[in-house]
Amino acid sequence: MKIFVSSTYIDLVEYRRAVEKAINLLGQQFKGMEYFGSRSEEPKIVAFNEIDQCDIFVGVYAHRYGFIPDGDTKSITEQEFDYARKQSKKIHSYRVSSKQPWLPEYIEGDPGKTKLTDFIKRIEKDFVRQEFTTPEDLLAKVSPDLSREMAAEGKPVITTHPLPPIPYFVHPYPLQEHFTGRATEQDMLTSWLTKEPAPLFSLIAMGGMGKSALSWVWTNQVFSLGIPIEGVFWWSFYDSEGRDFNKFLQKAIAYVSNGAITPEQINSPRDGIEILVNILSQKRFLFVLDGFERVLRSYARMDAAYRGDEFDKDEKGDFRSCTDPNVSMFLRHTVSGTLSKILITSRLFPRKLDDLAGAKKHELTGMDPADAVEFFKKQGIKGNHTEIEAVCSMYGYHPLTLRLLAGALAHDPRCQHDIKHAPKVDPLDDMKEQKILKFAYDCLPDEEKQLISRLAAFRNPMKWDTIRDIFIQSGRDGAARRL
Repeated sequence: MKIFVSSTYIDLVEYRRAVEKAINLLGQQFKGMEYFGSRSEEPKIVAFNEIDQCDIFVGVYAHRYGFIPDGDTKSITEQEFDYARKQSKKIHSYRVSSKQPWLPEYIEGDPGKTKLTDFIKRIEKDFVRQEFTTPEDLLAKVSPDLSREMAAEGKPVITTHPLPPIPYFVHPYPLQEHFTGRATEQDMLTSWLTKEPAPLFSLIAMGGMGKSALSWVWTNQVFSLGIPIEGVFWWSFYDSEGRDFNKFLQKAIAYVSNGAITPEQINSPRDGIEILVNILSQKRFLFVLDGFERVLRSYARMDAAYRGDEFDKDEKGDFRSCTDPNVSMFLRHTVSGTLSKILITSRLFPRKLDDLAGAKKHELTGMDPADAVEFFKKQGIKGNHTEIEAVCSMYGYHPLTLRLLAGALAHDPRCQHDIKHAPKVDPLDDMKEQKILKFAYDCLPDEEKQLISRLAAFRNPMKWDTIRDIFIQSGRDGAARRL
């Protein structure tokens, strides 16, 4: 993929280099003013031609509006954004945080200051914008965003893995729009990372409670908090590759060793555990292990993706035991005292961690009522605070259920973006989640219902390439083509 990076230059040189580094580490092609060379066309025409050839547009903005060509009313930077939008390019925008110190000579006064403010407001109206602080923080923000774009295109997410301090998101989490709230939980995780001695923290919750989303949002903010940390390693056991513990060891060791230790140098899983724990004991990394229940007995099965929160228990608690003794050994060694920190998200608390002082846990519950109301407002759902809160309360403030409900109300013309069309349920009804699933399904166009019905026939998770080959290349499904 070709990625065009737009910004003013002199004030953002180091930041542009950070973005270029992120793009190169992902094995993609950086396009920007640094490599325009000598051409006969005026700069903005060269930029437009380069944007035409690119798949993604990345805008990075600080406190300078930029150069306005003679006869124009907008800077080249703003014109590049407008052109990319006109060409329907995928756009990712980043603005420096107001809390980040900045050299006065690189802070533009009026009229440029006002023009920049109006430009940023235009961006924020239609696009999600992220804030950044240091070049390293910007790199940490850009990497997962571009990784998600690559995954959506069915491309290998990482061809050359990054090295510290660049975060290594081996299986990027597909965060949906309008993530809201969880400030208390994020503060709790920050406190654990910065102040508490426990090396391991388990975030425990039933399915759909938002533990992965919370962890992802918090993890992507770590570098902007100014916390001294060597690097971040994100691994998901939900991914088919993720359940291979040997691959976990190989990639984790390659990362924390700065590429000095290769898979060929690891003689056995036990040897790998010893190497990894030894490095984690001496350096301060943050590891996030998402979906840990997939390596516990209750969920380590082929149909795990289709299992709910009901499972067979036993008196000894073996249903919470790791299926691989090497995983148990890794847990035991990490809680015995490492300088690094390990965050686990799971439906179940691993039995191996019971009563261990080095392992903390927190049971994640539903959304805060005020956050739930804000979430619905962000999606344009009509209704006053009391009406929205009453509906959310019926569904126990369950994040996934509320997301499905808001999406159905927003996209089904019959619902008119109004909370009054939300189906009423008994809060004590054990089937309320299934009822909202049916409601969301019924709100879909017939073509999309057919696609979902076909996908449901496959009992195992499917990659996008498979869906494309079966439904799109054969020309059988217009709904799949729209995806």
